[in-house]
Amino acid sequence: MFNVKPYNGRIVLVLAVLLLFGVIFILKFTSSDTVTIKMLHKPDKELVAEIEKRIVISSEPSFLYSYAPFKEGVIQHLDRDYTYDVIPHEMEGGMLFQGIHRPPNGTKIKLDLKQPSTVYFFFHDIFDGGYTIIFNKLANWKQLPVAPKYDSSNGTHGLSMILFKADLEKGVYNIPATTQDKACFSIVVMH
Repeated sequence: MFNVKPYNGRIVLVLAVLLLFGVIFILKFTSSDTVTIKMLHKPDKELVAEIEKRIVISSEPSFLYSYAPFKEGVIQHLDRDYTYDVIPHEMEGGMLFQGIHRPPNGTKIKLDLKQPSTVYFFFHDIFDGGYTIIFNKLANWKQLPVAPKYDSSNGTHGLSMILFKADLEKGVYNIPATTQDKACFSIVVMH
């Protein structure tokens, strides 16, 4: 009744394999739980464990992160080689949360403080992810006139950041979701 040629079976097999790879690709790369980006720097697991006795900073979607002492020359984000070159005096000695350079739209941040802390949250003035509007609406946060600067020897892209500060008691604080892509932000915590 049907005349099935041998090459038709091979076509069906190839199509089935392509469909399977397509499903795997969609499941792996469209998950909203984790952001997958090539990292240039590895997290310092020992330092993370030590810092997280006092504060846990988490994101949704999640991404790799680390911490580092906030001083001139510190790496800004784990997926870039940019460094902070200008640091306001009052932030020296703080602990920098090193996330990713361009978190996606909808990124939420949670600060779980185990003790009272001063928290600085700063972001790019153009690629702010909507943080300018978000932070102007948050209680406890005030904008400071001088912010850190990064990558100062390669043009002007890292010279204009916006800095907010809050003196927070022990507890959990949620930063609302970004409203735009490329929310280039950093957090420094002082205890």
